[in-house]
Amino acid sequence: AMAPRTPTDLRDFIERLRAAGELVEVTAPVSSELEITEIVDRVSKEQGPALLFSNVVDSHFPVLANQFGSARRLAIAFGVDDIDEVGARISELLTLTKPPKGLRAKLATARKLGGVARSVPPKQVRASKAPCQQVVHTGDDVDLDTIPILRCWPEDGGRYVTLPLVFTKDRNGNRNCGMYRVQQYDRNTCGMHWQIHKDAADDWRHMPPSGRLEVAVAIGTDPIVTYSASCPLPKDIDEMVFSGFARGRRVEMVQCRTVDLQVPANAEFVLEGYIEQGELRTEGPFGDHTGYYSLADEYPVFHVTAITRRRDPIWAATIVGVPDHEDKWMGKATERIFLPLLQMVQHEVVDYDLPSEGVFHGCCIVSISKKFPAHANKIMHAVWGTALLSLTKSVIVVDDDVDVHDYAAVAARVAECWDPDLDTVYSRGPIDVLDHAPTVMGMGGKIGIDATRPWASEGRDVDAEAAHARAEAVDAEAFARLVRDAGGLNHRVVADAALAIVSVDKQRGGQAQRLLANLVDDDAARGLKLIVAVDASVDVDDLAHVAFRTFGNTDPVRDSVRSSSGGGALGIDATTKLAAEGYARDWPADIVMTEQVKQQVDERWSEYGIPTPGARTVPHEGLAPGETRIRPTDTARGAGGTGNAEMARDGIAAQATQG
Repeated sequence: AMAPRTPTDLRDFIERLRAAGELVEVTAPVSSELEITEIVDRVSKEQGPALLFSNVVDSHFPVLANQFGSARRLAIAFGVDDIDEVGARISELLTLTKPPKGLRAKLATARKLGGVARSVPPKQVRASKAPCQQVVHTGDDVDLDTIPILRCWPEDGGRYVTLPLVFTKDRNGNRNCGMYRVQQYDRNTCGMHWQIHKDAADDWRHMPPSGRLEVAVAIGTDPIVTYSASCPLPKDIDEMVFSGFARGRRVEMVQCRTVDLQVPANAEFVLEGYIEQGELRTEGPFGDHTGYYSLADEYPVFHVTAITRRRDPIWAATIVGVPDHEDKWMGKATERIFLPLLQMVQHEVVDYDLPSEGVFHGCCIVSISKKFPAHANKIMHAVWGTALLSLTKSVIVVDDDVDVHDYAAVAARVAECWDPDLDTVYSRGPIDVLDHAPTVMGMGGKIGIDATRPWASEGRDVDAEAAHARAEAVDAEAFARLVRDAGGLNHRVVADAALAIVSVDKQRGGQAQRLLANLVDDDAARGLKLIVAVDASVDVDDLAHVAFRTFGNTDPVRDSVRSSSGGGALGIDATTKLAAEGYARDWPADIVMTEQVKQQVDERWSEYGIPTPGARTVPHEGLAPGETRIRPTDTARGAGGTGNAEMARDGIAAQATQG
């Protein structure tokens, strides 16, 4: 028989990855405490292979990580040559469900829909046919310590299940499946990190006060089923139905042993149990995909009544932290799969991109075929009103001749067409609860940047604006003097993007805002459209990291410094916020691995047999607060550059005054 188009279970996926040269088995002994994280962190940042650790210290079970960490692996998971094909299949499904015209079209549609309907709904199988129940532990035999649950980062509150499919039922008996991290407390209890925006949290809040909510957690399902749990599907679409459609085969489900729920029969592990209304316990901190530790907080307690598993199960895990990790690729899949859905509602959308530096909710770049004045504004509000895109902090809109995935091209168009005074929209709304920047958790400011070509019908003198844009070039020397006089440390001008980045040694409230106010209106900054202030520890030459800090550390309404005279640049304060500035929450710590683990991995790298260099990921806390870095002369970038040469010449004086 022909092999199915999509992997049948996790093992089949592993074999397909192995055959494609996309997986390396690490047979050297490794620890589930921090060591696996450090290895995976390096490999994912080097776009390396999936990793199967078959010799985990103190565990009988292997650990799989980075299974989704490349475009090729996603394509293998979905059984396609290119992940865009999945989006195309979804649009076909949507057109099938619209009423067709004419009898022949109706018959063809009915045939196609019949095929879809047969492949879609999940089907129940007997326990004897379910690999996930080959071994069953209940009661006193439940022991989570036997499973290689990872301790990911040094400050984490404990060991975390990071790729769990959490199944619950709502009051009407409808299935819900989502992905929420699970912290292990002891042999049989865990913390369930349900976020406000997620469906299962909703089920829990509406439970009768006397009640308990049954929960089942599946780990190590086939990749499409795993992906569907992380996918922001509309509330009334069953994740298992979506999986069946994407797999082209129904998902086989089996009844749990101790709770009235069904789970995917092909899972490697299943944890069954319940949550008691009103029972909370401290969960966290956890080094999250935001690149920061999410803070400890009170969350529901999950009591495990059964562990069921395969005879020789594989533990599936994912590592998150400072980008990039495999969640970037899962996010890319979501972005591609949902483009047709976005286009159904907003026909003028040509393409969109969610940069990984924005960690999904920080930034959305949209290209449109512009049809009327202020069209970009309509699209910004559409993004802020669409499902999980509603959490987006910044929306950049460009014309359809710009490739939204080419960030240099997007930046050049922003530099050319965006007028900070006329083309900027501010709004407020819901923000990801994991985002530490807003003053109030879960809500904050938003910014829209209209970088479409201005039209005369928008009241603009198009020719004059174009001539003006060409005439402006930043005087590097003058700008360097200005930055130094205003109290900046290092800086970089990216001339093509009309952007400057300035670092500041922030000791007092309002310091970065005052610095920006001095810069945005000065003649030496003419020709710049955006000036971003970052902390002293941020390397102003690492643009991806500057972008990550800018999206992560800002509330665009609170942190924008506008030109008072008009016509100047827009300043953005992306520094750490202080209590003195009215920021009352705890600012989270950066995620950094311990030196001891880094050293151990450095020394053992050749033992692991991984083909990537395994270079240390550069720590982003490069400077201690108050330290300054004066770069050597050779980093000067000449005329469109930063004027760092002058800074180097004055380096000794600068060190004397700032040290």
